[in-house]
Amino acid sequence: MGRESFARRAWTAFRALAAASVLGLCAAAGPARAERVIVLAAASTAAAVEEAIARFDAGPGNRVVASYAGTPALARQIESGAPASLFLAANAAWMDYLEARGLIAPASRRALLGNRLVLVAADDGAADDGAAPPAPLPPLDAAALPAGGR
Repeated sequence: MGRESFARRAWTAFRALAAASVLGLCAAAGPARAERVIVLAAASTAAAVEEAIARFDAGPGNRVVASYAGTPALARQIESGAPASLFLAANAAWMDYLEARGLIAPASRRALLGNRLVLVAADDGAADDGAAPPAPLPPLDAAALPAGGR
């Protein structure tokens, strides 16, 4: 299996999982309680959320409205009184921030997806185009990283 087909299948699986998760949340927050479901979502989830909205049947007179931005900006909007039926954050610390201020219903909070950094390389170390393979990465000195840094 080539790298491109693996990446494409992984992305398709991610979008399907995210769309299914958002569909479930829309159904729970949706038409039975309000005429409009307002979704504030991290920009990185836009494709999956849009796909979920396209599949979601809100019923007559009901609709889903989504707004995308960085998680900190969305959290600040909620803190300032912006209405939201659903908040999809890309950073748990901002969910903690809103929860500490009583701005989310703690029982409604769910960790839907996660991520981690990985390094992917051909198993033989050779590039497909005949170019020399990249130099190995030096060992990571975690102690030298800034506190909470990158």
